[in-house]
Amino acid sequence: MDDISFYYFAYGSNLPFQRMLKRTSNNIQRKGKFAWEGRRLGFSKKSSDGSGKCTAIATSNEHVVWGAIYHVTHEDKAKLIQCEIGYHEVPLRFPVDGELKLGFTFVANPDQIDNWLRPYTWYKRYVLAGAREHDFPQCYIADIEAVQARPDPKPSRNAQHEPLLSQLESTLKVRPTPP
Repeated sequence: MDDISFYYFAYGSNLPFQRMLKRTSNNIQRKGKFAWEGRRLGFSKKSSDGSGKCTAIATSNEHVVWGAIYHVTHEDKAKLIQCEIGYHEVPLRFPVDGELKLGFTFVANPDQIDNWLRPYTWYKRYVLAGAREHDFPQCYIADIEAVQARPDPKPSRNAQHEPLLSQLESTLKVRPTPP
């Protein structure tokens, strides 16, 4: 099964390449970016830590969810599935190297949506860092910046993410936005 590979559309905290490397392996490859029409980015997916995580909510064609396309191995996909509890896999077609390819992404299960949830500040920073890294449109980045976030009540969890977030933000030469 080592030769089986997939195209993965990342649109939330998996956007930053360095975060994907930590969650998968050195075998992943960046293959571009894509705007998924008829979807809106929401931070309303229930999480075991009590915060809201990203999901792509079906809506009118006026909305899009921007994401990064990654080429991943079978083993990488298995690791991603383990991280994406409460999501289901959705097939998706997008252009890769000039050809339309079949890939996949994850969308929150309907029973996992709570529109009152807010992301933790560290989580929102991953999404912003990835949006900037992949050079998404400024208006899309501004929409993410406008999302209300809250501090994580467990400082140790925030501290766990801080080294990678600082590295990402330093590379992009941006300061984190306030919650």
